[in-house]
Amino acid sequence: ATGQDELSRGSVIGIITDSEKGMLCDSTSTDGSEAAKYVLAQDIDTTDADVTAVCYKTGLFNRDALVFGGTDTAADHESELRDVGIFLKDEI
Repeated sequence: ATGQDELSRGSVIGIITDSEKGMLCDSTSTDGSEAAKYVLAQDIDTTDADVTAVCYKTGLFNRDALVFGGTDTAADHESELRDVGIFLKDEI
């Protein structure tokens, strides 16, 4: 969704319920994007417009390489990521 500035590869994305657009996952949100769903596969710039981007739906990821919104960490979302097929390890 527009207005998130630049998001880097490895950003964890949640989906806004009303618009079905992706936002950087942040547990303080209340629009649906607080639930981690995908991992961004490329760097994008959403400063001025919505962007269509490639995301990983499943896979094994280095927990230290993931980016979350606010003060969230991989530990905050590990269980819900596992539920959607995204698994975390300390090193890959």
